[in-house]
Amino acid sequence: MRICTGFEYEFSSAATVNQTNSTVNPVSTRNTGNLIVTSTIKANSSTATPTTVKAVTKTTTVKAAAKPAPVVDGLTLAQVKDGLSRAQSFTLVNGRLPTYVSYGSKNIPIAQFEQILTSEGLKIVGNLNRPIYITSDNINNPTVDNARINSIIAGLKALGLKAYNMGIGPNTHDKVLTSGKLPSNAVVIDIYGGADAE
Repeated sequence: MRICTGFEYEFSSAATVNQTNSTVNPVSTRNTGNLIVTSTIKANSSTATPTTVKAVTKTTTVKAAAKPAPVVDGLTLAQVKDGLSRAQSFTLVNGRLPTYVSYGSKNIPIAQFEQILTSEGLKIVGNLNRPIYITSDNINNPTVDNARINSIIAGLKALGLKAYNMGIGPNTHDKVLTSGKLPSNAVVIDIYGGADAE
């Protein structure tokens, strides 16, 4: 005898076979995986032992929809990171922040872009390698004036910056600036006292 329920199984029996129960049991996963539909057929006869047959009648793969990329002020996170990389490169080469960060024809002012970076826990750190050279006039005495410079240097080094004591005395800053030994992105800090400080 042949029983057909969307699939075919053949078996024979000396007695009459009656389908007494047919159920469909769906099994699914929440977002992804396989959806399996099974049919259960119970066949009974008066002279044969009841038989249960289970078969897979349909398999469908269910995929979760892709989540959209998060958007910050009209930019995806990937675009923000790309802008950060470009801004840091600009800062390293030029020793200053860019005026704006561009995306095609759209220019975002650097202050606004830094706010976007802050909202994502990012920041531009490209100018941390600029060396800082410090000079001082004769203000108190050499011991106090050197201690002042060294205290400033210690604070800058704690921030990860490189700083150097370039000496004390009148016009020391001029000697440093005209030495020709400073890198192009150097920062020179001059501490003045007396009439020069005005």
